Amino acid sequence: MPYLGNAPAEAYSNIAYQDFGTQSGTTFTLDFPVGAPGELEVFVNNVRQEPSVAYTVSGTTLTMTGTVAASDDFYVVFQGKAQQTVTHPANTALVASSGTFSSTLAVTGASTFSGATTITTADNSTQLTLKSTDADAAAGPRFDLIRDSASPADGDNIGRIRYMFDNDAAERTEGVRLDGVLVDVTDGTEDVSYAVSTMQAGTLTESMRVDHAGGVRINTTAQLFNNIGNEKLTVDGKTTGQAASFSTSTSGGFPAIYVRNTVSGTVNAIIFEQGSPSAAVGSITMAGGSSTAYNTSSDYRLKTEVTYDWDATTRLKQLKPARFKWIVAGDDAVFVDGFLAHEAQAVVPEAVTGTKDEVDAEGNAVMQGIDQSKLVPLLVKTIIELEARIAALEAN
Repeated sequence: MPYLGNAPAEAYSNIAYQDFGTQSGTTFTLDFPVGAPGELEVFVNNVRQEPSVAYTVSGTTLTMTGTVAASDDFYVVFQGKAQQTVTHPANTALVASSGTFSSTLAVTGASTFSGATTITTADNSTQLTLKSTDADAAAGPRFDLIRDSASPADGDNIGRIRYMFDNDAAERTEGVRLDGVLVDVTDGTEDVSYAVSTMQAGTLTESMRVDHAGGVRINTTAQLFNNIGNEKLTVDGKTTGQAASFSTSTSGGFPAIYVRNTVSGTVNAIIFEQGSPSAAVGSITMAGGSSTAYNTSSDYRLKTEVTYDWDATTRLKQLKPARFKWIVAGDDAVFVDGFLAHEAQAVVPEAVTGTKDEVDAEGNAVMQGIDQSKLVPLLVKTIIELEARIAALEAN
């Protein structure tokens, strides 16, 4: 039976407790109706009074045979039917497990509740407020979830917070779940992870995890490239859409993505892999503390049918270098040198992505792109061919 307030000197299995404080006299008003005198126990200075001898009761009126002084410790304990609802304006109450306490209640000091507790409101007002008046630097207020287990084990769930709603079939549904999970319960080396699950197409699915190594896993529970201690962020785009998007509207050196390395020597800033099983196809490296290299896989062991006998000059002459302005630059646009993607695609198709005039399912334009570094082999081969011609002419 949950209890709030100052308990009487003796314990009773009751629904309500009423303290009359400094009231005095012979007639008192109860905060609850009483069906029979035997359902009420009256105490004066912790001495139980005899029904019909020391008092009588009718409805909500309690009449004492003798006069109660203001200095007396005068209270009553109701022991009626458990299903009866008690409405009580005072700050002290005893409520049976099946009873309802419907008044404003103030609790001072630590309190303990046993069994499930539900707080219901008919509007969107705050149902539970935790308030700390401390002025120091310590954390407060605090909300603790405690898994008080005598035999903890790896894999135990040590706490769960659920966000529930009713779907359009009036079914109670779990929309979001927050879980704390024990990874290692060994004294001195304890590990715990924290998981966030969301409802996806009717199924509650883990969306994000902060693992015991301090790493964040999004749309996956494991790292994709390195070991769990070294890979601090993993984002798995699964089968559709991009894994991550970045946007910024700031200027003055504030990037959408910032990559930093604090050691000397050549290090990988970004590694690109493709296929299943995946294979490295390129990287961006920082070298010597002063340069950046954009690398495409080019190892001879990845290639076959290698030939050096092909005409570069004829193909090069088909390219159409152009000067143009970017529309997006508006009035600030200036002429730049480059190529139109679809024109270069006809000569060096591997340098261009996309298809001319392509649109998506909604009719939005899908723009082509060009990797101008892919034109370098054509340029170099043309120079070699021109050099051979010049040498031949000079020899004659």
